[in-house]
Amino acid sequence: MKPLLAHPLPPSRRTDRRAFALPLVILLALVAALATAVILQRQGTGYAAVQRQVDLYHKHHRNMGMQEMIDRWVGTIRGPIAERLGAGGLAFELMLPHGDVTRVFLADGQGTVLNDLSAIKGPEAQYTRRTLEILQDRFGDQNPPEGSGGAPLYRDSGPSKISAAGATLEVLEAVAQAVAPESNWQRFVSDLAQRRQEAVLVQSDIRSIALAAGLSQDEAAGLEMMLTADPIVWRVEVETRNTMNPARGRERHGGLIEISREPVSMGQATRFLTWDDLPER
Repeated sequence: MKPLLAHPLPPSRRTDRRAFALPLVILLALVAALATAVILQRQGTGYAAVQRQVDLYHKHHRNMGMQEMIDRWVGTIRGPIAERLGAGGLAFELMLPHGDVTRVFLADGQGTVLNDLSAIKGPEAQYTRRTLEILQDRFGDQNPPEGSGGAPLYRDSGPSKISAAGATLEVLEAVAQAVAPESNWQRFVSDLAQRRQEAVLVQSDIRSIALAAGLSQDEAAGLEMMLTADPIVWRVEVETRNTMNPARGRERHGGLIEISREPVSMGQATRFLTWDDLPER
């Protein structure tokens, strides 16, 4: 008796099985590719988040180091800071490891108008508000962009007094007009600008120039209230460049610093009002 033999599948049925398996293989490959993409995306997102945290950590400690460096220098100062500045307002220069050179510059930063009136009252607040209105009508309510060449007009913190030596003519005109709108405030601005070109201003100059310009005693007192010849807010700029690799360019950081006249154990006290990265020149 002959053994039973399995009959081979007809060609049509074998083709059907292969046709069914091919889409299944493609689907599995697609699922695997999608799963791999999701895993890689999550890894990339996690790496980017970690890198952002590292960058913020480095930036924070770099800025704190720069501020401590400036604070220690200020603590050694005796007398007016302006007398300790070199050409271009250079305060000091440091040679750092790996060829980095850091130069710190200071400039009068109180020649702008305080645009936060919450901490001032009485005539001081009234004069400041009028000054802001005059400037905003002429120039808008925003400072010119950093690097545009325009001088800043406003600041968010610090005292309300404005530096008579550091203010632009536009700011001086707005202050004088706010305090003495019916008097010859134009002559006061002209005479003050001339005086500060000839010599270092002292506080008594403000009243004497106002009275000589024909302003009343009250108006002269108002200008003396709004203007100061002894600023305590300074604009600081820190510039770092690498002497071994000039292609790295220059990094710039800075902001406003308030240097108190009240002595502390190591010298003068400082308070940083603003601090940020500055565009490269």
